[in-house]
Amino acid sequence: MDEYDAEIPALIAESLADARPGRVPVSRYSFAPRLPRQTHPDDPPEPSDPPEPSDPPGPDGPHARTAVDEVLPVLRRMRAELGRESVGRIRFPRYRLVGWLLAQSFADEDADRDADRDRVLLQRLRERERSRRDTAGGDLPDLGGTAANLAVRWLRILTPRVWFRLKVTGRLPGPFGAEFAWLRVEAHRARNGPESVLAFAERLCEATAQNRAIQEFHAKLLVGAFLADLRQAYRRRRLRALRRTAYPVALLEGVDERNGGFRFLDLLSDVRNETALFDPLLVIAVSDSVPPRLRDCSLEDPARPTGIDAPLQSYEDWSGRLANDSRESLPTAWYLSFVISTPLPVPDDVAPGADTLQTRYFLETRNALERARHFTLDPPPLWCRRWFIRVAAVLIAAGVLLGATIPLRISSQDDARWRTAHCGLDRHHPDAATLSMIGNECVGLSENRYPFTDPQGTLVPVEQQIYQQNKDAETQHEKNPSRPYAAIVYLLGLTSSGPPAGSFTSERSELLGVAAAQHAQLAAGTHDGPLTRVILANGGEHVQHGPAVADMLSRRSRESPPVVAVLGLDESRDKTVETIRRLTVTGIPSIGVTLSADRLADASKMYFQVSPQNRREVAVGAAFVKNVLASRAGLAPEVRILYSADPSDDYSSNLAADAEKLFGAPGVGFRIEATEAFAPDSWTSAEHVDAPSADDVGRQACGFPGVIFYAGRNIDFETVLHSINLHCQSAPPVIIGNDAISRYVAEATKRREFPAVPYYYLSFSADKEPCEPESALYAELRGIFPAECGPNNDSFLDGSTSLAYDSVQTVEGALRNIAASQVPIGPAAMWRELSDIHGANAIDGESGLIDFGGRLEQQTPTDKFIAVMEVVDGGLPQSRASCGRRHGWHANAWCPVGG
Repeated sequence: MDEYDAEIPALIAESLADARPGRVPVSRYSFAPRLPRQTHPDDPPEPSDPPEPSDPPGPDGPHARTAVDEVLPVLRRMRAELGRESVGRIRFPRYRLVGWLLAQSFADEDADRDADRDRVLLQRLRERERSRRDTAGGDLPDLGGTAANLAVRWLRILTPRVWFRLKVTGRLPGPFGAEFAWLRVEAHRARNGPESVLAFAERLCEATAQNRAIQEFHAKLLVGAFLADLRQAYRRRRLRALRRTAYPVALLEGVDERNGGFRFLDLLSDVRNETALFDPLLVIAVSDSVPPRLRDCSLEDPARPTGIDAPLQSYEDWSGRLANDSRESLPTAWYLSFVISTPLPVPDDVAPGADTLQTRYFLETRNALERARHFTLDPPPLWCRRWFIRVAAVLIAAGVLLGATIPLRISSQDDARWRTAHCGLDRHHPDAATLSMIGNECVGLSENRYPFTDPQGTLVPVEQQIYQQNKDAETQHEKNPSRPYAAIVYLLGLTSSGPPAGSFTSERSELLGVAAAQHAQLAAGTHDGPLTRVILANGGEHVQHGPAVADMLSRRSRESPPVVAVLGLDESRDKTVETIRRLTVTGIPSIGVTLSADRLADASKMYFQVSPQNRREVAVGAAFVKNVLASRAGLAPEVRILYSADPSDDYSSNLAADAEKLFGAPGVGFRIEATEAFAPDSWTSAEHVDAPSADDVGRQACGFPGVIFYAGRNIDFETVLHSINLHCQSAPPVIIGNDAISRYVAEATKRREFPAVPYYYLSFSADKEPCEPESALYAELRGIFPAECGPNNDSFLDGSTSLAYDSVQTVEGALRNIAASQVPIGPAAMWRELSDIHGANAIDGESGLIDFGGRLEQQTPTDKFIAVMEVVDGGLPQSRASCGRRHGWHANAWCPVGG
């Protein structure tokens, strides 16, 4: 090889090293004379590399070089130079595995049988794997404890063994043992059929150097492994686009037939034809002779392109034929040859303006070489550049994070708003959709254990008992679906919009009656008795949000079991009337429990009540004054009526109007001295600011010689008594209070506060003693709330428990009649059966007989029980008279009948 031949590879290497925008990976190898074996400081030790043979002897020597000997030095040099960190650290696991297997031998082992050879090979492979792992991971750390060390060592011993046995099968997916998976494919190709990796590896180890065919197969296997590793390194990665954009170049110098250079090129071409797979390696071989496979092809063909552009045209022609030639396995398919002539000497007449053929050729050649010295790669597309990929990855990650964070934040804020609007309940809570925060009150429906909590915490135990009994009712209905099953809503004011003006004793008493009635249904044990599911509803203070609850029921009424009635309603106010009308629009009948205002029955034909009306209450009070108190010495025949100035308190204003009419009626013998409205203590309205306070009317009552008829609320009654006790406790006036005073009397602490001021009051359901033994109501209460029958419990004085119990019994009786009529259970059927409660169907309840008179237009009970009670010295109230029908009681002869 002359000086010009040696200069060509150097020029090419220099141009590739100075390439822009980045250097091209280059490996340079000289066949003869051999270049000194250079090592690079970054080259890592590779103990599994096959040993490189010594310099070859002549072809006629006693030990001629084999095909493996020809390819190993070239491949090893390329592996060392292309595997450096500075060019991207390409790894060659397949090549190293094949080279290691070819270096193995069983000559020194006691391995005569196949099983012994398998065992020996497996052991060597395991030692090779352990050596590579220990080199990368180091020794086991000292964990300080014998037990801990032992555990880690066993994990380290057992897990790699299992993993290794799976790995050498060549069946692990992805990057796990990729070299063994590739070897499994090659074994299949070599045998044209299935063969295990171990069996194929064993054949590689035991092959003899004398078999030229086997040696050539081994050489091809080494070349194929090397190309497969390059192919893997240059594969397109889904997340990293093109990791490497400049293919590696192998520069081979001094290639000829004697030093094995042409044989290497032939093996490389054959492997590419056989695999028909892409590989990124470009081999540039420089030789002063024609390769044997191209000797039949004339390089001086006149049809070949000539001139400066000849190489480019030749490349285009060759690339157009490559796919077809490779598919036909032509031995010359991968060869592209160029003839590089010796450059002409520099002409003497190269001068400005010189124009000779020699001068033009020299200038063209010099310019072409100058362009080659500044070899420039086409810049990769923007999206394939490393900085762009990194920036895009960061932006995408930030976008994904932001896109995930914003919805989460919005969702979190939305969930927070939801919880705030729905009484602190999450969206998945079954009661969340029917509970809403209005102001600072949780208003709506609860049938799944949401607790409406009063400041004293007395409501929650009763609510939880009802929720548990709802589950029991559902269970009994599932066992016997033929039993009538319906839902009722019990609506009360279970919260306060501000500091509570009083306790929730009356509300708790009503819930006790509901729980007792439901418990009686569950304990009856009948196969046809009705079952009810109780839905608790909070309409807020004074049921001011009752209409909103009625609107919620329009959705709940379509669920199962159907809502057939709304009970309770708490107080007779304007909002209560609006609630009744809203329920009528929804098609659900309502039943007042303690309500008594006259106009409630006029609000809807679907409204009923188990308590008497105001007009009957006043009639009983007037009859008592006329027949009992009139004969009292020193009592003037005058009546002063005190009522609430709150315009929304329909109960108080209606009761005062009835009192003014009936007390002043002819034949009573009394005249109305005054009907005076007072401002309630809890009233914050700017209207009627000129009205006296409850304290004022109490002070003004001192010295009044007639009867004070109190038609206000129980909360303000305490203020009136306080004022009378303060100003005239030695000579208090005669006081008759309405049924609302029952709530005040039921709280022993308040009742005993003013023992010097006696008073009468009207009661809808006064009991003679706590937990009367003959009472079905208190028999149930003893079973679920034994403390209610204690000697210091005065809640029975309220009468609300009996009325609530009777309201549920009324619904139960209607459900029995619906079931007997064999019509579907629903609110319409309930309304029809409620109208039919009279005569034999009348309810003989704990608060008295409930009989609606058998007339469609009558919605209140006829001749309902009312008692006149007296409190003296703050003690337990005593009965002074009673009217109406109730078991265990006898009506006075002077009682009004009807109404």
